[in-house]
Amino acid sequence: MLLTLPEIKQQCRMSDSDNTKDTLLTLYANVAQKFIENKTGRTLYATNNDLPTAAGWHVSLESSPDLKLALLLLVTHFHENPSATSDETVKTVPYSFYALISPYIVADPTILPE
Repeated sequence: MLLTLPEIKQQCRMSDSDNTKDTLLTLYANVAQKFIENKTGRTLYATNNDLPTAAGWHVSLESSPDLKLALLLLVTHFHENPSATSDETVKTVPYSFYALISPYIVADPTILPE
């Protein structure tokens, strides 16, 4: 998992000592990571030291704090909106999330960077 539970809990305005939702928050974080990787065509890593040396569409959260914020926004969205719809509204992913990941979207992930 690229995010820590304390980071997620702070973003979701939860107490560090509240462990009742740790498993669910971890699931949200892993799903958010996979969602961003699928949308951008890139593999996310926690630090620059974790990046593989082989060519590929890789990016680290250490050098891309905007992607870290996108992860936190998506986890918060999942936490606050466990259902995509309610009787009154449809709850979509915030526009700011897409604004943060859009610079990282690879048009054709089959063409590797040099």
